[in-house]
Amino acid sequence: MCRGDYSHQINYEGYHSFEAQETDERSGSFEVCFLKLEDAPWRCGAGWYWAAGFPGCLWDGDPMGPFDTDKEAYDNAQDVG
Repeated sequence: MCRGDYSHQINYEGYHSFEAQETDERSGSFEVCFLKLEDAPWRCGAGWYWAAGFPGCLWDGDPMGPFDTDKEAYDNAQDVG
């Protein structure tokens, strides 16, 4: 789970539903968060990440990133999901 520091006017941090491109149906969820280098044991670097999973549960796999902004992470999750 994320434990980073972040502050933005428009905020994509938190849990979101994947949306199917063709039908706009929601299927599964993902979290967008900022990870500091010391919170990222895989050492890909500090930045914005997204990871598939449901609130209150462990992520379904390794987070994707880092991205420069929370919106870039959100958009990438929707493209991949």
